[in-house]
Amino acid sequence: MDEQEAHAKMDELWDRGNAFLQEFRSKLDSKCRTARSIDRGDYWSETASWARRDGYNEFAREVDRRILEYNALLPGGHEH
Repeated sequence: MDEQEAHAKMDELWDRGNAFLQEFRSKLDSKCRTARSIDRGDYWSETASWARRDGYNEFAREVDRRILEYNALLPGGHEH
């Protein structure tokens, strides 16, 4: 995959990830810590951490999976 293709894929993953967060957010009470994290625009890893604390483990695992998928496309294949 060349650099242009990688950037396009990263943009797609970013958009799909944000849509996933917003869809989940729509199901949460506004007082929920996970909801507040999404509303603030926290890093996805921070939102996943709040989700675990709030008991949304499956959601947190999916966020983690999306982070790994995104980070694999970064130069060097890791988080910056």
